[in-house]
Amino acid sequence: MWENGLTTTLLLVGLTVGCYFLSRSVYRKYPVPLLHPIPVATMLIIIFLRYTEIEFKTYAQSASVVSFFLGPATVALGYNLYRYLPVIRRRALPILLGSLTGAVSGVLSVLLIGRVLGCSNELILSLIPKSTTTPIAVAVAAKIGGIGSLTVSVVIATGILGAMVGPEFLSIARINGETPKGLAIGAAAHAVGTSRALQEGMEQGTMAGVAIILVGLFTALIAGLVKLI
Repeated sequence: MWENGLTTTLLLVGLTVGCYFLSRSVYRKYPVPLLHPIPVATMLIIIFLRYTEIEFKTYAQSASVVSFFLGPATVALGYNLYRYLPVIRRRALPILLGSLTGAVSGVLSVLLIGRVLGCSNELILSLIPKSTTTPIAVAVAAKIGGIGSLTVSVVIATGILGAMVGPEFLSIARINGETPKGLAIGAAAHAVGTSRALQEGMEQGTMAGVAIILVGLFTALIAGLVKLI
């Protein structure tokens, strides 16, 4: 019934966009972390696919039209980096140290908690790049012996959780300033967190974008050292 034709593609693209805008409207009216648009829209799509018996493969192929725009959206972050280049230059050392700290703490937390819980090495290696963006995480996991599919799932969950509660957690922790907030969210919740940071403020979102790049680089280097050890 559901062949990957033009009608199905239009339906599923419309479904994806519609669920997001509906979820965003609800979130704007009720700004509760659990109602963040990304997890809510995801659940709506899952429910729709479940009860219409559309295979995920069909949905993924059709919705690739939406996924295509992730590239241009990511490149567009470069404009903000250009706008805030003077700020980045002035705060280069704190930004580097903050990103390095985020990468180190992200890796160490996985190692320590994994060892305490008695997790297998393969599982631990799969979770190490959890706070980096998906392409980097998959590459790092493959390089150090992790499970790529598990890494992708954890990366998505990490990003959604960071987007849902990141700014609220930082407020509770009394962390002020757009730069530290942006670095913290970008370092912990990569691209999904950055989308939330951009909603909080342009400077905050820009710093989160910088953190994505630096934390990804540092995590790849640290993960290589962990593998050697």
